[in-house]
Amino acid sequence: MTDQASEKMSIRREYRKLRDRMTVDEVCRWSEQICQRIMEQPAYLDASAVLCYMAFRNEVNLNNIMSTSWERGKKIYLPRMEEGHMEFFRYRPKDPLITNSFGISEPERNEEAFSSTVGTDEKVLVIMPGVVFDRECRRLGYGGGYYDRYFEEYRREDPRFTFLAAAYQIQIHDEVLPLEDTDVQPDLIITEQEIIFKKS
Repeated sequence: MTDQASEKMSIRREYRKLRDRMTVDEVCRWSEQICQRIMEQPAYLDASAVLCYMAFRNEVNLNNIMSTSWERGKKIYLPRMEEGHMEFFRYRPKDPLITNSFGISEPERNEEAFSSTVGTDEKVLVIMPGVVFDRECRRLGYGGGYYDRYFEEYRREDPRFTFLAAAYQIQIHDEVLPLEDTDVQPDLIITEQEIIFKKS
């Protein structure tokens, strides 16, 4: 294992413990505040498609965003793990969800995969989870690289896409995190206390 990989593993472990110690009240209260902040952002208001995730192990809960987006006529997509890669599928609030081998709820496969249905003129907001972030908008996920691989083709300054990370303030690392060329960085991070924008 390289020094950088060892450092990443240590940082992930530290911040997963912090998040795991959160109370149910903190998760509910802070998730609600973060969702409200997200829905005030131009990137959300302008988006016709919103890519969300189902919260796992005290991640920021996006149920409020999904229900509001549905009411506003926005298309919602959720990730599904398939044979080592990830695909997003269209989701409607009454659609059934299944639990994958990681214990994460995900949509059933359907005919509306995001990669084959996104329009060339659609504004898309991608709300990303993560374990820890820094003030340069660097992100460490769980180490599987699913988001990095899936969004590789969309991160070349594609004006349709805005990448936003939903995080608690306790997930902000004051020192610069290690970054690899393949890592997809969010354009902004929203916590219950502040909004952090990626420096140009």
